[in-house]
Amino acid sequence: MEFYGLIGEKLGHSLSEPIHRMFFELMGIQGAYKLVEVPKDQLPGLGAAMRLIGIRGMNVTIPYKQAIMDQLDRVDEMARRVGAVNTVLLREGELTGYNTDVYGLRALMDRHKMPVQGATAAILGTGGVSKAALEVLLSGGAQTIYYVSRDKAGKRAPDPRVICADYRDLAELSGDILINCTPVGMYPKAGVSPVGREIIARFDHLVDTIYNPMETEFLRMGREMGKNTCNGLYMLVAQAMAAQAIWQGEPVPEAVTERIYHRLKDDMEPARRVFIIGMMGCGKTTLGKALAERMNLDFVDMDDEIERMSGHSIPDLFAQGEAVFREWESKVCEGLSLRKNLVVATGGGAPLYERNLRAMKANGGLVLYNDRPVERIARDIDMSGRPMLAGGMDRLYELAKERAPRYARAADLTVLNDAGPEEALEKMVAALKGAWKA
Repeated sequence: MEFYGLIGEKLGHSLSEPIHRMFFELMGIQGAYKLVEVPKDQLPGLGAAMRLIGIRGMNVTIPYKQAIMDQLDRVDEMARRVGAVNTVLLREGELTGYNTDVYGLRALMDRHKMPVQGATAAILGTGGVSKAALEVLLSGGAQTIYYVSRDKAGKRAPDPRVICADYRDLAELSGDILINCTPVGMYPKAGVSPVGREIIARFDHLVDTIYNPMETEFLRMGREMGKNTCNGLYMLVAQAMAAQAIWQGEPVPEAVTERIYHRLKDDMEPARRVFIIGMMGCGKTTLGKALAERMNLDFVDMDDEIERMSGHSIPDLFAQGEAVFREWESKVCEGLSLRKNLVVATGGGAPLYERNLRAMKANGGLVLYNDRPVERIARDIDMSGRPMLAGGMDRLYELAKERAPRYARAADLTVLNDAGPEEALEKMVAALKGAWKA
């Protein structure tokens, strides 16, 4: 059995192990692939360790794609041009470095019919993946490439077609292809974009090298504008298969790449998961149950789940201190974010905490604001058993004034619930069908 692996500083969210395991299964190869986290102070001895152990091949990820090059006997010409190595082969005691990110990104862009020849393109970021993007565009015949960093001072263009720029320059730029090679928008800090709508609007094709979430805020805005968009999942699989071709000494059938990609895509496709937020007493639970039944989804009341997991009632948790309750609330929220096909009725304070909001929106989760006027809540609400309303009706109005703007900012969708529950339910169903294109 041959041994392979991935080295990097932090690898908790890597998909490399399942990708290569599927490859071995599909090809009938006896092989093992492991993730190896290497602290920076141990990197200098890595090359010697590979030779000693006899590991046939290693992938390399951030922050070691450039640092590893000094420990290799040879560096492939493409990897040298890119200035980064992400694949290492051990053969007859010699370590050779390659860059398969270039192959992966080229395969992704070809798959989504992104015209590189003669194009004007912009690359966001200047790390290892951005260098691969630069190689793809240059070798593909792009006419003009804007290489965008936070500060262009002192940056040197590697080719006459390349123009070093910063984010201030983007306000004046337009073109064909915009590639995000930064980590902005990646889980768990999803929901943000490296650039705004006004910049996205001036490009026809958007590539995000991020694959978790499958649709970043950057891509979501582009899709809504009718742009041709793609995430980095196919690039990840294609570059892994290019690494295996190097290690095995023969090309990987395209059908194998496709099967692995579709398996991962099915697993990672944004699940139908919606978190209903709003003031206590606005009807989140009642409407949530009806919505789940209507959309054929499971229903969870977050407060019930907190009580189940903690073994304490909500009032008992508050009696231990609000911080104790909020910690349980966050744990439950993060657990629910991993489940699929779900409607969750949240507590009134849950979406006010960034940790919870990140979990709700992870991998395609939607936050739906049930906006019921406080006067109607005051007419209907039973305040018993609600620790946050110990101050009576005045406290309800005070909370509504404070929270309503924050709910609105947190929401992906808002439904005005100012009539009966039947009308509110129809509005929710219509909003979700539009968002999910059901």
